[in-house]
Amino acid sequence: MITRKIWICLIISAILAGCGHYSGNNLNPDDVFTESVKEKFGDSFRYNDHEESERYGSYYTYEICDQDIETVTEFFEFANESFRGIDDKVTISVGIVQVEGLGEPFSLSNYSDESNDKADLEGLYNLHIVHLMFNHDSFWDDLSIYSKFKGIKYLTVTDIIQEQADEQGIDWYEYWPELENVEIIDTSQWNK
Repeated sequence: MITRKIWICLIISAILAGCGHYSGNNLNPDDVFTESVKEKFGDSFRYNDHEESERYGSYYTYEICDQDIETVTEFFEFANESFRGIDDKVTISVGIVQVEGLGEPFSLSNYSDESNDKADLEGLYNLHIVHLMFNHDSFWDDLSIYSKFKGIKYLTVTDIIQEQADEQGIDWYEYWPELENVEIIDTSQWNK
């Protein structure tokens, strides 16, 4: 039987060796969209995952490596143009590496409701913004970065993000006059 001291030594050794620390993926492009992102953005984004599901459609996950407003805005515009006017559901999630995994500050979809069979928006105009619990910085805390996104019609934010928006004097409807719905998610039960 392994004693407590040996367990502690094993855990400390694993931490020092980097075990359990998420370092992200950088997959090779495997379709037209991922190839075009690699060609346009180079190392600014790392391709993390692509899954197909009824709920989210084609679900792409990218890690952003260059955190600046121009890169985020260019990616939004490029992704939007890539999927404009298609019938298939698409979700694109953009994240940053955190110790426990990829934290995803925002995602974009071309449908207004997960229960839809097909896309009902002409572009990626459904925006979800989530507060990063760990390793977030002033870049993601400044919600004005999203003001550059044009045409947003549906917005989902956590209550923490809405509090930040209120503190920063942000009115989502001023950013996007065409906004049809804002949903605020209560996070108080997430850690229970």
